[in-house]
Amino acid sequence: MIDFQPVCTLPESKGNFVQTPNVRSTMEIVWACLSVTILCTWSVAHLDIPVHLEPTTKLQKVRWRCHRTWRKIKYFVLVLIAPEMQISGLLAYWAMIREAEPELVAMAKKWAVPWSRTHGFFLAMGGMAIRFDENYCSIINNNNNNTDDNSTRWAISQMQHMEEETMKLEKYGRVNWRPHNRSRAAILALNKPLKVDIIRLQGNIWFLDNIQFAAAAKAGLFGGDSGTCMIPSIATAEILDRDKSDGLVWILALVQITWLVIQVITRWIQGLPTSQLEISTIALAATSIFIYILFWNVPRDIMFPMYIDVPSHKITPDLIEKIHDATVCTNGQFRDLYQLKYRTIDSTYRLRGLGMTTPQVVGISLAGSGFLLGAVHLAAWNFDFPTEMERTLWRTNSLVVMIAPLFFSVIYLVLNSHLVLNSHLVLNSQPRLQRRVFVTVSTVYFLSRVLLLVESVRSLYFLPPGAFMATWTGNALHVG
Repeated sequence: MIDFQPVCTLPESKGNFVQTPNVRSTMEIVWACLSVTILCTWSVAHLDIPVHLEPTTKLQKVRWRCHRTWRKIKYFVLVLIAPEMQISGLLAYWAMIREAEPELVAMAKKWAVPWSRTHGFFLAMGGMAIRFDENYCSIINNNNNNTDDNSTRWAISQMQHMEEETMKLEKYGRVNWRPHNRSRAAILALNKPLKVDIIRLQGNIWFLDNIQFAAAAKAGLFGGDSGTCMIPSIATAEILDRDKSDGLVWILALVQITWLVIQVITRWIQGLPTSQLEISTIALAATSIFIYILFWNVPRDIMFPMYIDVPSHKITPDLIEKIHDATVCTNGQFRDLYQLKYRTIDSTYRLRGLGMTTPQVVGISLAGSGFLLGAVHLAAWNFDFPTEMERTLWRTNSLVVMIAPLFFSVIYLVLNSHLVLNSHLVLNSQPRLQRRVFVTVSTVYFLSRVLLLVESVRSLYFLPPGAFMATWTGNALHVG
């Protein structure tokens, strides 16, 4: 590698307006692309609200801060490698929120309390926690497993597992969640196979998704003893006050993305080469713009929920059964243990006005965003590469990134068309074929994305001289 230092002339007198040099350096390309990447991935992070812990010692505070930072870093890496996964997950949220919204809006209008799309997203991300008064119990004794009812025995074992895992979080601080006698009794009183989501309701704190929340409200959980179906009154301003998203960061991200796109188009018009790193950055930015448009009103970076205090006598087997019947979905995984994870709804559940099921919405979004990501990479089809083999690898991996999500979406939709989630489900249970397909396609996709990222950086050392010629966009507003 040759280290080349360009030399520019200086003005001969004072009082000059000096234009941007007609060359750009390798590091200018790197910083411009890195700024777009960080702004795009960090500003579109829509993380669920974490478990509410109360660290008391300095060690616990450090641990909890490190845990939260590591959580964001993992999300950053996920968006960097597979941005379409974020889009499909957010659209699964959106579909669930949209389905429950008419009932919640109607109840809110009836009782003159506010409810908006912002409320729906806040609820879906774990922002409204239902908290019951004290009626705690100790860990389930293993002797309670001595029952002939397989469903009951399974439910007890999952309750015990969940409690043990939740208590492990005490290394970060005091856990507000505790097992609740009345909740457990109401769950075990159901005479039907239980879904995994219902097991999470065994404690003094409940996190319901939007559809479950609507069912609980209709059952009178939040109303008075007269059985009214009032829902909690939470002002939109209260939710937005907790929102830590920065409008300036969003503006900077959009400005930087726009500048990078204009720069690449300008170079193409002028017949100047563009680096592979810039193409990869634009591909990532394209998915970010889609998220900006659809989810601009979603609150972000909220650290703890709002608690809705409800008396324990409201917990009845009838209430649990109505929530259970409204639980039309599960992915069989804990999100922070007693909280819920975004879900996929089974294929018999159609969304109002769309004529599609949630798996169809997720599958189409996954295929569409993956196709867009791969198609942008194909713009570098005829770029200069260090070797002919690397050019072939770039083309092949771009096609894989474009086709793999489409292939997985088709398999996913076919399998979900026959999957009805009304039977007994255990933790981490998925159809075996779907799991194998997912692992295989994900591995191939992950390797292709990593190879594209590596090649984007490696090719910086082998760019043709024309790639370092600057354009008028160097004088435009940008960061880098």
